[in-house]
Amino acid sequence: MKVKLLYLWFTLILMFLFLGTESVYAAINWTPNTVTQIYDPSSGGGQYYAYAPTAIIDGSTERYWTCHNSTSGVIKDSIWYTERVSGSIVTNQEAYHASTNSGDWDSYHVCDPTVVAGTFKYQNTNYAYALFYTGNDINGSTHNQIGVAFANQLTGPWTRYPGPIIKFTNTSYWGVGQPSATAVSGGRVLLFFTRGISDADTHVYRSDIDLSNMDNSPPSIDMTTVPSPTDSVTKKLSETGLKRTDGTADYLNNVDMVYDGSRDRFYAVREQHPYPADYPNYIGKNTQIISMIGSDVWNGTGSWTTEGTINPDLTGITRNHNAGLERNVYGGLPNSSALRAVFTSSCSGTGCNVAEWTYKLWEVKGTLVNGAADNVLLSSDAIYSGNASNWGTPRGSIQELMYDSVYNKYLMQGDWNEYGVPYGLNIGKITEANALYWQASWSSSKQINYFSAAGSYPNQPQPYTMWKIEYKLGSTWTTLASGQGGWMNSGIFTWGGQGTAPITLDAIRVKIYSDGVHDVVSPDFRGRGGLSNQTNDTATTPKASVAQLLQ
Repeated sequence: MKVKLLYLWFTLILMFLFLGTESVYAAINWTPNTVTQIYDPSSGGGQYYAYAPTAIIDGSTERYWTCHNSTSGVIKDSIWYTERVSGSIVTNQEAYHASTNSGDWDSYHVCDPTVVAGTFKYQNTNYAYALFYTGNDINGSTHNQIGVAFANQLTGPWTRYPGPIIKFTNTSYWGVGQPSATAVSGGRVLLFFTRGISDADTHVYRSDIDLSNMDNSPPSIDMTTVPSPTDSVTKKLSETGLKRTDGTADYLNNVDMVYDGSRDRFYAVREQHPYPADYPNYIGKNTQIISMIGSDVWNGTGSWTTEGTINPDLTGITRNHNAGLERNVYGGLPNSSALRAVFTSSCSGTGCNVAEWTYKLWEVKGTLVNGAADNVLLSSDAIYSGNASNWGTPRGSIQELMYDSVYNKYLMQGDWNEYGVPYGLNIGKITEANALYWQASWSSSKQINYFSAAGSYPNQPQPYTMWKIEYKLGSTWTTLASGQGGWMNSGIFTWGGQGTAPITLDAIRVKIYSDGVHDVVSPDFRGRGGLSNQTNDTATTPKASVAQLLQ
């Protein structure tokens, strides 16, 4: 049975690589009453921590590998194995420890475990499972490298491969670590990991490695220097679409990845920045679930979609960090309609002396709700562009115009959820060639038969302003609708609906310009139907901006 399941899993992955199926994202609806503590490493006494879990679920059996200390009161990382059956812990023990040879690369800490099934060979022995981990030879957070061990049972014992497979030779920097693995075929594994020099130079990479014959052709990738963008084995993952808590661009680190073959998407759990200012200021209060189309992960391109957030409002815990996603042995999402995250808690602030002694494992469950079919403007490959900056600092952003019908809110909440030129600015009798516009484009074509967009606020009337909505396929632009005033004068434009013949497009553009007689003064576009920082528009229908295929 294991061989048949493995074959089907490999076939699914190869299908998305070569056939290019349409990807659909799925937002997470958390179930708050499922926030539950599942493991307290100090419950039997002493000072212990457990964090950075890998969670493999098989029916009522839950298996966790964690970064864990083995001696009470001593911060020195080993890898522990904890097994629960029907909610009760039946096994809890050290599974893997640092090398006992003082000169070895992994002789001090071993941490950040990830386990995946495949067909591996080492010392002329075939193995069914690989355990990847972060190791170092220093009592500190530097000179991290990534190694691997093999076993034929998930419980071990694990046979150590002697050298790091992802190397980092500079002892002055954090290095490489935090691996997460998904199976490809045979001994091929897609291995994700963090390379960290500083906050400004920390990123996640993926390597397509083959461990089918570790005796004759073991992988050996040196990440001391950044690989070339043309390197086909190792690529940096895109960070487009990631946002910090203040809405500015964020970087990617410390991810756990799973693949959902039903949607051709990778899901990841990641730390959201910045870290809080109070103690402990090296772990976050929020972790996010994000997703990306499979081909973009492989190619190092694309944009992430945020599917859900684990934060103090959800959990009641001030620090929610170092999380993992429930997976099967091949690194796949076990249930396409549900997602389960396992995260680490910690004390914080006044009275929190050594945060590590309060690290415990918790879980939260949610359902996955398909969303990309609702509004293709929110698809993971959507790219937004506009030219309001031609007249100074724009008001708002294009993301603020987009309405998310899964969460019933704007894609990004702003002060007024608008995009336009500076308030009150007269931009004169601009021609169509120099029109103010916003645009959404996609790397793969879409079909829609409904579109909505919204015009300016009532205190900035546009009764004479010309408008045109166009869509593009290939190099040809086609006018969908055009006119003067109307919806642009504080109204909402809609086209199509159920029963309307769909159009195929790879971009859509909304633009406004002068009629040649009247100046255009203080023009802006709006999102409609959501909650902004300064106004509550949730009672408004229809919502905008939305592009859908209604059937």
